Amino acid sequence: MVDAGDIDLPRFLIKVRKKEEHQDLDILHPSPGHSTAGWTLEYVHAFWPRPQESMEDRILDYFLNTHFHADHLGDLGPDSPSSKSGNFKLTGLTEVGDQMRIETLIDRGYPNYDFPIDLRNDWPSRSLHNYLLFTKENMQSNGMKMEGFLVGSKSQFRSAIQLLLPLGTLLFKTSRVTWMS
Repeated sequence: MVDAGDIDLPRFLIKVRKKEEHQDLDILHPSPGHSTAGWTLEYVHAFWPRPQESMEDRILDYFLNTHFHADHLGDLGPDSPSSKSGNFKLTGLTEVGDQMRIETLIDRGYPNYDFPIDLRNDWPSRSLHNYLLFTKENMQSNGMKMEGFLVGSKSQFRSAIQLLLPLGTLLFKTSRVTWMS
């Protein structure tokens, strides 16, 4: 899975209106029946290859968090519910990860979160802090592995079948374009 962002729509609309960009942004949420992550989980449930498995038994091999903006990670709002453990809040990626086990989480900052700036100290983001609480708990409690995003790698994402084959055997490859803005 790649990104599972969520936006606190009322706060986002206030920001947009302050910029005098009058747009209809209701398309950001299909309906108020679920959170954005809730809709993502519904989609996973609908297309999971083994429908008899409960959500708790399902494992995402990889989750790629491309960067730490709310529309990719999740927007921590004042009404964000707590996780099952109570150690972090549910929004976007953390809500998906609270419902389904993630085997390997890959992001561009791991392990130091210090490029191009020190994200832990110089970028005051409650959503990033919540994400780091989520990753810490899941690494300790659920055995989740973390990796830094390897720009240019063709083998960072390997299927379970590929793990049984000799190293270098590619059944598929990933390519990506990376830029800084």
